[in-house]
Amino acid sequence: MSSANLPPLSPAWRVPPVPAPPHDPAALLLAGNVGPEPRGGWRAAAGAEGLDGVEIAAGAPALVLEPSPGAARRLTEPAGSFGGLRMPLNAALGPAGDVYLLDPDSAQLKRFDPCACRFEPVPCFLTNVVAAPRGIAICGGDVYIADSGHQRVLRYSMNGFIARGALRLPRSETRAWYPFALAFDGKGHLYVADAKNGCVDVFDPQGRWRSALPVPASGQPVALAIDCRDRLHVALSTFEPTLDSANDGFGWRWSRPQQASVSAVVLAGKQFEPVGEAASQARGWSAPPLAIDARGHLHLPCAGGEAVFDARGIRLRPEARAREEIYLRAGRYRSRALDSGIEGCQWHRVELRGALPEGCSVRVSTLSAHIELEEAELAGLAWSEAAPATAMDRDGRWDCLVQSPPGRFLWLKLELASDGHATPALDAVLVEFPRISLRRYLPAVFGAEPTSADFTDRFTALFDTTLRSIEGRLDRLAALFDPLSTPQDFLGWLGSWIGLAFARDWPEERRRRYLKEAAGLYCLRGTPLGLWRQLLLFLGFDKPLCLAERGVSRCKPIRNCGPDPALTPAAPPPLILEHFRLRRWLHAGRGRLGDDSVLWGQKIVARSQLSAGARAGATRLDGTPDPLHDPFLVHAHRFSVFVPARVRESESERRALEQLLARETPAHALCDLRYVEPRFRVGVQATLGLDSVVARTPSGVSFGKSVLGQGSVLSAPPARRGGPKLRVGEARVGSTTVLT
Repeated sequence: MSSANLPPLSPAWRVPPVPAPPHDPAALLLAGNVGPEPRGGWRAAAGAEGLDGVEIAAGAPALVLEPSPGAARRLTEPAGSFGGLRMPLNAALGPAGDVYLLDPDSAQLKRFDPCACRFEPVPCFLTNVVAAPRGIAICGGDVYIADSGHQRVLRYSMNGFIARGALRLPRSETRAWYPFALAFDGKGHLYVADAKNGCVDVFDPQGRWRSALPVPASGQPVALAIDCRDRLHVALSTFEPTLDSANDGFGWRWSRPQQASVSAVVLAGKQFEPVGEAASQARGWSAPPLAIDARGHLHLPCAGGEAVFDARGIRLRPEARAREEIYLRAGRYRSRALDSGIEGCQWHRVELRGALPEGCSVRVSTLSAHIELEEAELAGLAWSEAAPATAMDRDGRWDCLVQSPPGRFLWLKLELASDGHATPALDAVLVEFPRISLRRYLPAVFGAEPTSADFTDRFTALFDTTLRSIEGRLDRLAALFDPLSTPQDFLGWLGSWIGLAFARDWPEERRRRYLKEAAGLYCLRGTPLGLWRQLLLFLGFDKPLCLAERGVSRCKPIRNCGPDPALTPAAPPPLILEHFRLRRWLHAGRGRLGDDSVLWGQKIVARSQLSAGARAGATRLDGTPDPLHDPFLVHAHRFSVFVPARVRESESERRALEQLLARETPAHALCDLRYVEPRFRVGVQATLGLDSVVARTPSGVSFGKSVLGQGSVLSAPPARRGGPKLRVGEARVGSTTVLT
C-alpha cells in the first residue's frame, strides 16, 4: 500500500500504549467509583457473603469497617460536638489552630499549651463580666462568648483580648434572650441558639440582628453546627442541657435524661427538615483536627503521648483515657468471580490502595479455578493466604503475589481488622494477570520443572515492580514534552526550549495554551502576520468570538459543533499599523491636494528652513535623510502596536509585552507601542479601526461613581419642576435663580 492510500493518523497515536501482554500484565480495578453503583464497582458477592462487617463509605467510596453498635456516634450528643464533627459547645479553634476552652464553672477563657500539656488561662481576660457562660465561637480574629446571664453575646479581639462590644437583640424584640450555642457560616453570619424561646437568631457580619428562625416544636435548640455547604444544623431537646460535675470529668448532661427527647434538623431554604442522627451517615462535614469522644472530652497530642481533657480543661487520669470503640474489630469482603478470559491463567499480584492507620491490618486471600464455581462450592475449598498488610508505603500502596494455582477465574477475600478506634480505608484494589515473569530472560534451566519455576518467578517478582515502574516512566516520557500534559513545574523548563519566559502571575491554563500555540508560530517570525498572531495569543484575542448578523450583541463561543448559520465570526482586531500605509501619494488622474496628497517632503518631516517657514516648536533641524527622500524613508521600517491600556496597569503584563516585542521585532524595524484607552482623542489616539470606535456620547457623571477626567462628560442637571434654574443668558437673580 502506498503512503497516499494510508489513512490519516489520529491524535491517539501520541498516547502511550496501555500496559498489556506480552510485555506487561493486564489488570482489573476494583473501586467504588467504577460504574454507576459502588457495590458493583467493587464486584462484591451477593448478600452478606460479599460484605460482612464492612461497608462502602459514601462520598469517598472506600471499604471501611462498620461502626460499633454500642458506640455509634450521634449528631445529638450532649456535648454539642455533633458526633465529633465539630468542636464542643464551650471549645473553639483559633486561626492558627490553637484550642480555646471556656470554663463554664469559673468563666475563664483558657488556651491549650502543647509544650506544657495543659490549659492555661488567657491573660487580660476579665472573668467577672460573664454570667452563666455557654457557647463560644471564633471568627475573623475575634472571640464570641454567649453570656446567657446578661442576655448578650460578648465580642473580644484575640489581639490582647480587648472587649469590642456586645451583641444584643433590638428593642423591637421584647423576649428575654437566652443565648446558648454559637456558630458562624462561611459568609460571617452568626447564628445564636435561644434555648428557652425556641428560635435561632441571625446576625450579619457587622453584628446587626437580622431575623429569628423558629425551630420545630419538637424541642429547643441546644447545639448548632455549619457543614461545608454552609447549611445550618440544629440539635433539639425537649429539656435544657445543664452542666453537671462527675467524679472523673466534667461534661454536658441533660436534665432528667430519662425523659429527654433529642433530634436533629437542617435548614433547607427557609424551613427546617429532619435529618438522621447517625454521625457516620453525615456527609459534607469538615471534622476538627483532634479527637472528641462522646462525653465531650478532648484528646490532644502532647510530648509524652495523647492526653485527655474534660470540659473545664482538667487533664483526666490514665484510666479515663480509654475511648469507646467506634468500629468493629473485624470485617470481611469477598468478591464475585473475576474472569481473566485466559484459560489456565496464572494470576500475578494484588495491590491495595488506601490507608492503614496504626492498629489496623488487612489480610489477602485468593482462590482460583478453571470454571466458575457456585457459592456453595466455595465454602469447602482452601484459600491461599498472604502475609497481612500492616502499613502502606508513602504512596498509599501495598502489594502481594497471588499464591493460588493457575485458573481462569479468581475469587478475592479481604479480612479487615482494627483495634476499634480506627479502620482500614481501601480506596481501590488492583488485580494483575497473567504473570509475566522475568524468568523469560534467564536460561531455560531455571524453569525446567514446576517447583524451581515457581521459586524463580517469586524471586524475580521482588524486582518486577521496581523495573516496571521505571519502564512506565519511560513509556510516559512523551507526556513531558506536550504543554497540555506536562506537570505544572515543567512548563517553565519546556518553555525555555523555545526561548519563552512566562510572567509569574500567569495562571496555569494560560501558560499551557500560550506554550502550545507559540511554538507553531515560529515559522512566521519576522513577518507582520507572525507578530500579529503572537499579539492575539498574548492578549487572549485568539479565542473565537461571534457577532449576530442583525446586531452587535455578543454570544458565547461555539465549541464541538457546527457554526450557527445566524452567526458570523467576528474579525480579530488588527493591532498593528505599518507606517508605510500612512504615505499620502498624489495619484495622477484621481489625487486631490489636501485630501490624500502632499506635494513636498519638508511638510512630512517639518524641517526648519531659514527665511522659509522656520518656527520654534513647530519645525525641527534634521539632516537625515534629506528632503528628496522624505516621502519614501520617513514611514519606512516603522510600525505601531495598539494594545488595551489594561496591559499597562499590570507591571508583569507590561514587562512581558515589552519582552515579546523586543524578541519578535526585526532588527531593522522600529516599533512604537501605543496603549489604547476607552476614549477618543484627536491627535493622540483617533485611528478608526485600531484604537477608536464611533459610539454615542456617555450619559454623564454619577455622584459617588464617576471620576472627573478625560473620560467624563458633564451633562445638564435634571430639570426640577418649579425649582430655580441657573442658565447663562437666561438666569435672573431673584426670579429664577437663587445664589447659595
